Amino acid sequence: MAKENDFNSLIEKQDEETKKRTFEKLQVKLAENDDNISQPNQNVLVKKLFWQKRNIVILCTVFLLIVVGVVLFILLHKSNNTDNFKFRYCTASDYHIEDSEQTIKQYAEDNKLNILYFDLDNGYDILLSQHYKLNTTNEVICLYEEVGDIEYVITFLVTDNITEIDLLKNHTTLCNKDTQINDINIFYGIDDVNTYAKFEFKNYIYYIQITENTDTDYLLNLVAELIN
Repeated sequence: MAKENDFNSLIEKQDEETKKRTFEKLQVKLAENDDNISQPNQNVLVKKLFWQKRNIVILCTVFLLIVVGVVLFILLHKSNNTDNFKFRYCTASDYHIEDSEQTIKQYAEDNKLNILYFDLDNGYDILLSQHYKLNTTNEVICLYEEVGDIEYVITFLVTDNITEIDLLKNHTTLCNKDTQINDINIFYGIDDVNTYAKFEFKNYIYYIQITENTDTDYLLNLVAELIN
């Protein structure tokens, strides 16, 4: 009987040992499974973060390229416009003068230009017409007329608003007074014997000199007649 009890006790002890080993093996197996499961999840997360950062970098790069392109386009376009309308100062060595059979009125009509002029129908005599032309291109840069009315000889010149001619700098110096006619700024002045006026109207600059006349009212009335 004692031997039987010892045998049973041994079996129970062996069962406990077996259970323990089995339990330990199971824990190791579960731990391995957890590692295998967590590792792919971590890899997926790392890859996801990598692609998100990569996409952000690509988008930022594309945006910067677009901004740089727009800025360059604006600067180049502005530069081209500036070159096309660049101010020019012409001296006597840059141009020559030719007598013309065309009055300023006829020149404006032939070239479809909106230029002010003295009209023969209004009682003016055109005494002399001339064109100032660039030596390099033969472009007309100034229209010149001597106009006679009942009392005075009027020198009348027209240029565009990007061209200044050395011959006309005297007007700029002498026209040190200003007034407005129909919201147009008129600059005028006198010297010992003549009156002068200078004004811009619809992209052209006009210069007037009235010989042997210091009556500024007469001058301004003449300008008002031209503008109206």
